[in-house]
Amino acid sequence: MSRLPSLSTAAWCVSIALWLMFCGMMHDFRSVGFTQEMIDKELIERRDDLAADVNTALIERKLAFVLAAAIAAFCWISPGRNYRWHSPTGAVLIACGLSWMMASYFWSDSRPETAKELLRVGVYSALCFGLVRRFPPLELVFLLIVASLLSIAVAVFCEVYVGSSDFVDEVYRLNGSMHPNSLSRFAVYTAIPAAAFALFTNQYRLFWITLLLGSFVIIQLTACRTSLGSAVVGIVALAALHLGWKRFVMTSAVGTAFLGLLLLVIGVGGQSMARSAGDTVAMGRSESVSSLTGRLPLWNALLERAEQHPLVGYGYGAFWNSEKIASIHRQIGWYAGHSHNCYVELLVNIGAIGLLLFLAIGVFAFYRCVLLTNQTGEIVYPILGGLLAASFMNGLTEVGCVLPREHAIFSGLFLLATMRSPVNEFSIAPQTGPAESFE
Repeated sequence: MSRLPSLSTAAWCVSIALWLMFCGMMHDFRSVGFTQEMIDKELIERRDDLAADVNTALIERKLAFVLAAAIAAFCWISPGRNYRWHSPTGAVLIACGLSWMMASYFWSDSRPETAKELLRVGVYSALCFGLVRRFPPLELVFLLIVASLLSIAVAVFCEVYVGSSDFVDEVYRLNGSMHPNSLSRFAVYTAIPAAAFALFTNQYRLFWITLLLGSFVIIQLTACRTSLGSAVVGIVALAALHLGWKRFVMTSAVGTAFLGLLLLVIGVGGQSMARSAGDTVAMGRSESVSSLTGRLPLWNALLERAEQHPLVGYGYGAFWNSEKIASIHRQIGWYAGHSHNCYVELLVNIGAIGLLLFLAIGVFAFYRCVLLTNQTGEIVYPILGGLLAASFMNGLTEVGCVLPREHAIFSGLFLLATMRSPVNEFSIAPQTGPAESFE
């Protein structure tokens, strides 16, 4: 058991700045109270306008971009915490991945669109590198918890103040000022650290348990099944890293026995109980469950188009134009603005070579979490491993971690934080000592 350090003043200020950035980047206050169908239609219309003239971007999106650059500049200008990059392999992999992404400009189907996306990638990469340079890993985790909690609070306030008519299959979905899937991802980023601190530290345990339960309530209210699975996978991964494989296997055996007993009870209960259990797993949503809410036909359509440029893709950010959106709509019967799978999204944008590079980066970062957990015993590395595992899981049905948006910033921070060497002054203080400050 360990006590947790306090946040520095700089971390509080940066976390507030990140929250404001997310407000401009992810929240859509103009659409509060709209149904998701109305929002999706408006987003497609905005995409066409933005493709024609970048100046048509919403003012809050522009301010968020400027704020991201300002935060990055602050982190690079202010004194770092003895920053040392101790992973040459990770550096090479990341350099190769970013270089391949940048090089896709030269074969892009739409160079202006690729250039805009690469500009975002450049600024957000500078932000991620700067944050990792400026703050130690554990402080980064707290910083992101604060920014995520404030983002959730804003969305919930908008929902309570305005109300929502957003129902899918007669199931209510909490959205407030952002898409339910985005809102639930913020809850995942608070649930996983909260689980770690509730289970493996002895300070503010009641608070962390409350935060953990509250995060799952938000996920339940958004009815986002991907985020629920991501949170569970992330918590299992951090437990496996922290406990070690022997203790984890024993714990998993008990959990498997309990699950088997539960399935036996459901089987004995008959079809009605089995149906109720299925509805619970599907979070009450029954629309196109067999096709993963229409994703399977979409992926088939995208894989057909990926065959035209299998190795290099269409260029980063260049695939989704009005023509392809309309073509895919005619084939699958609904409008898609992205692949709903980060691995397929990478494949169509930067090809099989780019996909393999970014898979290698992710796997190596998780390996670093295992290595650093064994070397240091610090709780922050199992947390980072759990967050990375959640990102891998989320990527099966969402694309946020590979687009220059909020989820990619989080994923980039998780990856980069595993590449720096642990420094003793950032370690958690022992239980018998006073709480350590980052100042």
